[in-house]
Amino acid sequence: MFLGGRADAEKELAHALSRQIGYTSGAYDLARIFSVLDVFSDNPSAYKEEVIAHLRANDNEESSEAYLAEITNFAQSMRLIETVSSRDARLQRLAPTEYGRSLLGARHLGNDKFFTYFATKVVLLADADYLTPILLYDGPQDSADLHSSFISFQEDLRERRMRWLAEAIPEKVLLDRIVRQITWLKLGKGIGAAHKIEIPSRNTARHHATPRQGWLYYLGMRDENKKVTDFGRAVIKALVPCSPYFWLGPLEGVEETLQLAPAVRKGGPFEDTFNLSGGNPIASEEEIESILDDIAEIMIRGFPYAKLVHASQASLKLPIEYIHYRSYRDKRLYPWETVIQRLFSVKRGLIERFSAHRGQVGFYRLKAEFNDGNK
Repeated sequence: MFLGGRADAEKELAHALSRQIGYTSGAYDLARIFSVLDVFSDNPSAYKEEVIAHLRANDNEESSEAYLAEITNFAQSMRLIETVSSRDARLQRLAPTEYGRSLLGARHLGNDKFFTYFATKVVLLADADYLTPILLYDGPQDSADLHSSFISFQEDLRERRMRWLAEAIPEKVLLDRIVRQITWLKLGKGIGAAHKIEIPSRNTARHHATPRQGWLYYLGMRDENKKVTDFGRAVIKALVPCSPYFWLGPLEGVEETLQLAPAVRKGGPFEDTFNLSGGNPIASEEEIESILDDIAEIMIRGFPYAKLVHASQASLKLPIEYIHYRSYRDKRLYPWETVIQRLFSVKRGLIERFSAHRGQVGFYRLKAEFNDGNK
């Protein structure tokens, strides 16, 4: 649920309308991008040069400095890491986000299916607009048809979104503020001039479509024959509901904060409610009780990597995403708020909860006597 002000709401809406990673010069391998997080296993932050040195130490291809630097750009675009140094600092300092720390915890659990589920959500939050048309495409792979389909999808998507924006936010000053934050839109020049939609070129489509086929395979959405898997179909069902308008929306509550008229609000799937368990029956109390031990184990084993390092606590995003994963796996809807509340009641001797500084997610910490063995 979104709890910020108007400026933050405008930023969140712009991001939801432009979930695409624009970098095309390298760093196409997802495993390599995620490996950036390993630098922070025991460090709260690191200079960009230190991250690049880590990547070089694990590079078997003698990649250029520019190529390795591009990997950190991808990690930032996926909101796994962020810049924490000031703008005028001579060296750029990076640190993991809450999502980054949580994914690092999942990365070290040895539960490949859960990690893939979590990683898929992270990638979609950053790149759904570019990845979805590759997933939906059912024509000949590795062909010009794929690139043409990608371009057509983006052109139609952007025109629909621009029409919706103009209808939802008719005040020009407010509309222009959001347009400035959308990568594929340019302000119209001159009084009354229409905003300009940028359409990807065929060369751009080739650079984006080809590597993302590898991403789909890595995430298990397509198999080695490039056919859509059951997991891929579940993603499509959750991401592209029965609606003519496609988006992975902002945090729930952003549209209300911006005071959009109820008739024009697009609703979900929202960033903070997106999961693959839609339509599944709600779990019974007995079924909820049956997964509490598994969730606690995930929290305990993942804590040394998911914790903030500078503070002995970890984001609840880790167990929440595991609950979403279990909802998908078990074909039961486990409401995460209910499950988390029950978990801290049952496991209060092992784990304690901390309130969030912003939002409703919050943090957790292992009890001192248990934490001593999990540093």
